[in-house]
Amino acid sequence: MANPDDLSQISELEAVDLKEVWPNEAGDFTPWLAKRGNLESLGEILGLELELEGTEESVGDFKADIVCTADGGESKVLIENQLADTDHRHLGQTLTYAAGLNAVTVIWIARKFRDEHRAAIDWLNEITNERFSFFGMEVKLWKIDGSRPAHQFSIVSRPNDWTTNISQTTGGETSTSNLQHQHFWTQLSKELKVAEANIKPRRSFARSWAHYSIGRSSFGLRASRSNQKGQIQVALRMFGSDSHAHYKLLELEKTDIVKKLGRGTEWIERQAGKECLVRTSKTGVTTDDEDDWPN
Repeated sequence: MANPDDLSQISELEAVDLKEVWPNEAGDFTPWLAKRGNLESLGEILGLELELEGTEESVGDFKADIVCTADGGESKVLIENQLADTDHRHLGQTLTYAAGLNAVTVIWIARKFRDEHRAAIDWLNEITNERFSFFGMEVKLWKIDGSRPAHQFSIVSRPNDWTTNISQTTGGETSTSNLQHQHFWTQLSKELKVAEANIKPRRSFARSWAHYSIGRSSFGLRASRSNQKGQIQVALRMFGSDSHAHYKLLELEKTDIVKKLGRGTEWIERQAGKECLVRTSKTGVTTDDEDDWPN
């Protein structure tokens, strides 16, 4: 066992130039960041479940670096990244792309944030309503004793009231209800781990619904609970440009699916949007009684 008083056993972190790993912003860094595992790492920090929609997405004559959806496809997220210090050009691009994409969450990632641009992000969060969120983030690379580089994301600017208990709540509910929602999803995540389910538990938020990834792009599960109605629901969500095609394929096996579930289902094909659902509900449950949650 190493002597805790022997400081020679402790190594120092060594900063790595970003361009040693990612020589080109569009050709190297953007594709790396767009990978599922790296988006999940970013999302964990921000409390968002990010689902890639595309890279180098057209916005008029311009190209947005990365476009994602969050909240199970219900909101648009823009990620603008650069391997240098922030500059006015990228600030302008970020706002232009956000407007063109109707993004409600904007994430600007850079090697270092200048004070003026950090202040600009702070100002945007102050003057916009709670529906919109602007984040300034820095990315760094480190290695130790000649190891492979490891990345680090850090938030330098965010909405003033951004916490998992505030930013993710649904309107009109009391704080007590929101905390109970969070506790419910936390307990459900524990049950999923014990059951070794293929559903990956996510961070629990103080809201009446939760999204879960099933490991396939453009698909997800949405669970919701209502104390007032005494009801819980689970829906398989299909979203994106192929949602209706996926829905039609599942519909061909509707009889077998309903039989295996052993309960009633609702099949919802929303022609006006890019979302289709297969949903099942359970009523007559006391969702505010923790002793009844195993049901």
